[in-house]
Amino acid sequence: MFSALRLRLTLLYVIAASLLIVFIGLGSYFGLRWYFVAVTDEALKHKLAHEYEAQGLAVPPELEQADKSWYERKGKLIQPVYSDSERTRQDENNAEEYYAADIAGIFVLPLNEQGKLVFDPNVIPVVFLPDLDAGYSALRQGSDSRTVTLSNGMRARLFSYKLQLAQNEQSALSAVAVLQVGKNIQSQDEILQFLLVATLGLGAATALSVGSVSWYLAGKSILPAEQAWAKQQIFIANASHELRAPLALIRASAEVVKSETDTQNEFAHMALQDVLHEADHMTRMIEDLLTLSRLDADKIKLSLAATALLPIFQDIGRKMNRLAHEKQLVFEVADTSLVVIADPQRLQEVLTIVLDNAFKHTPAAGKVTLSAKPLRSIGGGQVQIEVTDTGCGIAAEHLPHVFERFYRVDSSRVTTNKGTGLGLAIAKSLVEAMAGSIILRSELNKGTHVRITLPIN
Repeated sequence: MFSALRLRLTLLYVIAASLLIVFIGLGSYFGLRWYFVAVTDEALKHKLAHEYEAQGLAVPPELEQADKSWYERKGKLIQPVYSDSERTRQDENNAEEYYAADIAGIFVLPLNEQGKLVFDPNVIPVVFLPDLDAGYSALRQGSDSRTVTLSNGMRARLFSYKLQLAQNEQSALSAVAVLQVGKNIQSQDEILQFLLVATLGLGAATALSVGSVSWYLAGKSILPAEQAWAKQQIFIANASHELRAPLALIRASAEVVKSETDTQNEFAHMALQDVLHEADHMTRMIEDLLTLSRLDADKIKLSLAATALLPIFQDIGRKMNRLAHEKQLVFEVADTSLVVIADPQRLQEVLTIVLDNAFKHTPAAGKVTLSAKPLRSIGGGQVQIEVTDTGCGIAAEHLPHVFERFYRVDSSRVTTNKGTGLGLAIAKSLVEAMAGSIILRSELNKGTHVRITLPIN
């Protein structure tokens, strides 16, 4: 139990640390990628604005605003070299020279309406084809920004702008329909890729380190609880063993006194009968506590094997039929040829606990059924054993607690057959020890349905 708790704590710490690294890494990655795109787009529009100026054309407002933004951002860094606080065109030229490398890799492609290159104005001739989709998009929408892979395999950020000249404007760009400017972003991709790999590597290293430290710290943190639990289990086991002898003596003495008491003394007989009844109740509780103590300490060894359900069902049916007759209940046991992997003795104990609860809380003329059916799942075949009754049922607020130790539903379900509140807790622990599961569904005044699922291989 504590090993599973230690593992869960360790996994919780590792997941928390990993998520933190992932969030920081992804935030850095997408933040840097956004920055690269924004800065590159600004540089492309700045370059395009200068192409307009070089041809003596009026710069469109969109490009003019981007041009000003570029200078403002760059100028802030070279402000100390300015002679005045107010910038001039000379200051802008200084900024242009200072950041020449920032725009040196930008190429310009003047395209006609068919997407053909009109002329090559670049210092280094281009050896790739323009992006036609971007050009046609600019013709339709006025402008287009995108990241593409060019015909030579180069990754580039493109900005395509539809050229519109006034009727009185004459320029070498008269035959040009779209100006397409772009920049090689291979280095940016390499930086982003390195950041991603570094984040993944850091995350793995962090998870490994945090996992090792967390395993140690989790072990230290649960050690006091583990020691206290071990002492409690030892106390329960010792107390249960010590109580067995006096309870057996009390019961034997009460039986002797009852047998020798005058039958006319009705009060004495009733008192002795109560003593015997309470002694039996205490004995059952002690046996249940010992069973739970052994289950918690993993001291109950199960003999798991292929187990046919039919002999178990028949044996249970024979034993429980007498009780069903006494309570005037209809008890039906279905025939089955199914086989499960289980401990036969413990499985019969589980079914007895569940059926005993069903009999206790089903009124006369009610019905209790025991059946089984095969199930198919991704992990392999399973068998579902079902116990259904038409009893008083359990209110919805109690259902989450029915498998808790010593939990008793309200007095509306208390009958003359007193229970310990440990039966379903023992059944759940035994079923889980056999790699199965148990669920209970119930509706007030309509009955209860218990499903026990066990593997078949």
